[in-house]
Amino acid sequence: MPVWLLLGSIMIAPQLWVPGLIDLRVDFVVYPVWILVLIARGRLAEAFRFHALDGFYAMMYLWVIFSSLANGWTDISSHQLYLYTKYWVVLRFTCASIKDVRDLRGAGYAFMVMALILAVEGIQHTFSPTGTGWAGQSFAWIDAEAARSIGLKSRIRWIGIFDGPGVFCVVFTSALPFAFRYLVPPMGLAKRGLAAAFIVAPLGLAAYYTGSRGGILATAASLAIFALSRFRISLGKLVLTCLVVLAALTLAPAYLTETKDSNHSAQGRIDMWALGFQMVQTNPIFGIGRGNFGRYTGRLVAHNSGLEAMGEMGIPGLFAWMAMLYLGFKGLAVGMRSTQDPANREALLAVSIAMAGYLVSSLFVSLESEIMYFLLGLMAGGSRISGLATSFGRRDFATVTAIMLTYIVVFKIYVAGYY
Repeated sequence: MPVWLLLGSIMIAPQLWVPGLIDLRVDFVVYPVWILVLIARGRLAEAFRFHALDGFYAMMYLWVIFSSLANGWTDISSHQLYLYTKYWVVLRFTCASIKDVRDLRGAGYAFMVMALILAVEGIQHTFSPTGTGWAGQSFAWIDAEAARSIGLKSRIRWIGIFDGPGVFCVVFTSALPFAFRYLVPPMGLAKRGLAAAFIVAPLGLAAYYTGSRGGILATAASLAIFALSRFRISLGKLVLTCLVVLAALTLAPAYLTETKDSNHSAQGRIDMWALGFQMVQTNPIFGIGRGNFGRYTGRLVAHNSGLEAMGEMGIPGLFAWMAMLYLGFKGLAVGMRSTQDPANREALLAVSIAMAGYLVSSLFVSLESEIMYFLLGLMAGGSRISGLATSFGRRDFATVTAIMLTYIVVFKIYVAGYY
């Protein structure tokens, strides 16, 4: 029940638009109920049973404080501290709620159902004669190139943290992996057909109706990762597949691949990425302070979660952010290798692909929200199911450092090449 309440308050967000519930302080409902349920299940102590992943969250939390102090504490700093305290609660309580694979599947099911509700809303919004959605929201701006290239006359959005088409698309991209398990054995052919028609298709259609370039590419990436996992593709075939995908992108609509458009949306993103590098060059240790990206640019946020973390928290903050995510994936990989139950493996794989899709989306939009830390909590809980502790040694340090440096260099070269 607490997971349903949390996701309902974040995704459906009735406190923002349903008469009688507007301005309801949902946090004062969700978290007390969650604590009571954890106590009743004898799981509250699990919320304070920390491992390596939690250590890097603590490091990142401290860097939020240090970077703010180094740049001068403001109201934004206080808000960021509140947010990261809240994210920690979501992460720890979600992890504590996952006792076994059944709990993990149940949490994924809840996320999928909430996303399906929003998919129905988005599809209805697309064909609304008044152009308004359930919450009275209008369509997002539409690039003329989108209308020509992919046949969209409008782009859907939601409200709250999903009030832009890019971030709204993340809902569907992250939910699809939880639906994929209904498309494979032991599900029968009839159930697979129903799942494809009434779960996967609406989620995919809603993602398309957002018209989000990054979201559509992230959704395609999730499908590709799922296919690769199902067919146990070798490294050689994986490389060949990547080359084929890259070649296919040259045939994709220009709207999805070009970095120049009539509304300067793509160029604006690259401008923000360039400013992110400028921030970290000014102060590579502490950056400009968490939450200050928009104030620094005077226009937009980074539209890239990693570069935003780097610009605002410096290199140590980015390392902690990446190490935390790395340990989440490592824990799930350990769990998948240790289990002999195909159903258990599918549940762990679904969480892994959901976060992978979320992170691919984060290359194009800023996605630091409760949803990310809910998924991270599922990763931490899923890794504990195996009963094997996930450590962080020298090899892991070298791996995260290599990932971070590659990430920085690739985007630096891309930005330099653009200008």
